Amino acid sequence: MRRKLFICTLFLILGTAASYFYFLFSIIAVAVSVLLLKIVKIDIGQTIYKVIVCFFIAGFMMMSCCQLREMVLYKSFDGQDKEYTGTVESVKVRKGKDSTMQSEFIIGIQNFNNSIFGTKIFVKKYKGDFEDYSLYGRKVIMKGKLQIPESNGNPRCFDYGMYLKSRNIYFTSSTAHVELNDVKPNGYNNFKRYIFLRRELFIRNLKCDDETKGLIKGILFGDTGQMSENLQDEFRDNGTAHVLAVSGLHVGILYSIYRRFRKRKKSDFFTVSFILLLLCYGVVTLWSVSVSRAIALIIFKILADKLNLRFDLLSSVSGICIYMILKNPWIIFGADFQMSFLAVTAIAFCTPYLSKWIPEEAAAAISIQAGIIPYVAYTFNKVPVIAIICNIPIVMVLSVLLPVSMTAFGISFIVKSSNLISDAVCVIGSLLIKLNEVINFNGLFTVDVVSPNLFIIVVFYLLMFFMSSELLVVLIHRKMYKDITKIICIILTIGFIIFASEKSDFDRAFAVMVDVGQGDCLHVKSKDNRNIIFDGGGRTEYNVGEKILKPYFLHNGKSRLEGAFVTHLHTDHYKGIEELNRCFKIGKVIYKGRRGDKYSIGKGVFVEILWPEKQDFTIDDENENSLIFKVTVDGTSILVTGDIGKDGEARLIERYRGTGILKCDILKIPHHGSKYSSSDEFLKETDPKIAIIGVGKNNYGHPSDEVIEKLHQKGIITYRTDHHGAVGVIKERGRIRLCHQRRKRSEVFGTLQWTIKKVY
Repeated sequence: MRRKLFICTLFLILGTAASYFYFLFSIIAVAVSVLLLKIVKIDIGQTIYKVIVCFFIAGFMMMSCCQLREMVLYKSFDGQDKEYTGTVESVKVRKGKDSTMQSEFIIGIQNFNNSIFGTKIFVKKYKGDFEDYSLYGRKVIMKGKLQIPESNGNPRCFDYGMYLKSRNIYFTSSTAHVELNDVKPNGYNNFKRYIFLRRELFIRNLKCDDETKGLIKGILFGDTGQMSENLQDEFRDNGTAHVLAVSGLHVGILYSIYRRFRKRKKSDFFTVSFILLLLCYGVVTLWSVSVSRAIALIIFKILADKLNLRFDLLSSVSGICIYMILKNPWIIFGADFQMSFLAVTAIAFCTPYLSKWIPEEAAAAISIQAGIIPYVAYTFNKVPVIAIICNIPIVMVLSVLLPVSMTAFGISFIVKSSNLISDAVCVIGSLLIKLNEVINFNGLFTVDVVSPNLFIIVVFYLLMFFMSSELLVVLIHRKMYKDITKIICIILTIGFIIFASEKSDFDRAFAVMVDVGQGDCLHVKSKDNRNIIFDGGGRTEYNVGEKILKPYFLHNGKSRLEGAFVTHLHTDHYKGIEELNRCFKIGKVIYKGRRGDKYSIGKGVFVEILWPEKQDFTIDDENENSLIFKVTVDGTSILVTGDIGKDGEARLIERYRGTGILKCDILKIPHHGSKYSSSDEFLKETDPKIAIIGVGKNNYGHPSDEVIEKLHQKGIITYRTDHHGAVGVIKERGRIRLCHQRRKRSEVFGTLQWTIKKVY
């Protein structure tokens, strides 16, 4: 039964994903998978095949309904300034840019015009006149405009919109006004609010520095809002970041303590008290995915032991996954759900096999790493090479810190002031920070990797689970070696099908205008896989090089750049390259040059500087110092114009008038579409077929309406990164074709939207 339920769970996930992504490929994958079950001559009953198909259809229909609901919500509420009533479900207070305290809320909306709304709103950077933490669990009235979270701007990169939907959040608001409702909260919300406020008071009263407080808050409650970014990066590099997100590890430590005491005192009251403790801990940590799963598993285990029933980890985690997907199908796209599912599944399959040769605790640790590291490499592009070794001392300290912290937190309900135990919490927390710093050793033992091929990832997991399953043992025992070969072949086929479904138009693009927000970044690829960029975006308050450019290249299979060309030294053009150069391999950075300088990169890529005659770094207007590049890739020309204005355009025209050198197929519009650029004469002289504008949210009015209108009137196909995300240029059979990452609102609903279009 346990394998059957697991298979049903996999098909439920597959059906859910099929509704959003590629229906045809999913149908093929289902057919191949059912064929797999038919080929192996194990009697599992004919009914299971019908059940599997039903689970697939159920997943498909649930996600389709979610997409339909999403369409209705977006059409009804996007961008509208209205009043909403709801309950504050989460509060985080952060220090803003101007050192003022700013709050972030998640508000669960109960009604709109007396109708069920049933979604959540993420309110960003709200500044209130009262103690913000006091809003937790309270009924509030929110006034403001709702915005749809943007999807990922670059291919295969982090999708913020999907992340929020996995938490049932469909809207954000940064202009909201929040005020208390007269309606008193119910008993459950009052209880949660009381616990939440006690938790904040406990952290405030600790006598230690802010960094240690932030660490303790992260370890005890799963809230890393107060932790510095550098400290979080150290934990990620060591492969120990899981200690910061309250997960099965934390609950497992509590369970191990319970088992030790249970051996001495076998009392029902003690067992019930421990279950209540777990439930309270779940409330304190806001019932994150990993905590919910871990607590449910342990309660199942305790009940199974009490009733003398066999506990099966794989069946339990499968049942919990089914429940979570039924509650919110979008959850399958959340990293916490994926990592939790992979980790527990790896334990269920691999630990019994490994424990024959090594202790069970070590076998479980190795199983978790085997289940997590390939996923981490694919998703986060990091491989902590000594993660298992690093985890040993970290987990040992955590095993002491967690129960001591929980004890101190419990005592804080009785004793308001600091005590000996809370002081011990600070000491152990500081020790953990120092220990992690020593282990980190400036990231020496963490390797940045390009995202492995999805074929390799899928095949790895399928083979790992097959090789550690009872099925393999049965087949070997019966000497059914042909069936083993058939299964391996089908696994390879499934891997290829999923790999084929992931292929993107951007893989064939020779040039990509990367979405870096307000700024420019043009990525050019040669036929022999040499890569260069022109500008790299940049912001004063955000590390574009590390947070956007590095993930973009690693996710898309690029481990180095042959060169980086800088048009001029303004923040939104050069800073991203400067930041990228610290954490990524760049052959040469070119920010100086003059007319006539030429470069050849790889096969078929030629770069020529058209302007200026000579750079003058003493001038006040750095825009007029912009290097103008003409890039030719396999006969297709791109003109990279930096931030020149109309005066610069005029000088450029005067120098090259009648030569045809300025003519191009693709024009990177000067100065992000400023009204002080893109003159009629310049557009006539360049005569582009396609115009691309690198732009993000800004207060400069870029791009101007008159420039956009001018481009449309001249029949120039125009793309802009704030609307379209990354824009790729593809040349096939001598014709230029463009692709873009961010689809229109009418195109974001996967298979459902495609079906609706076909019907109507």
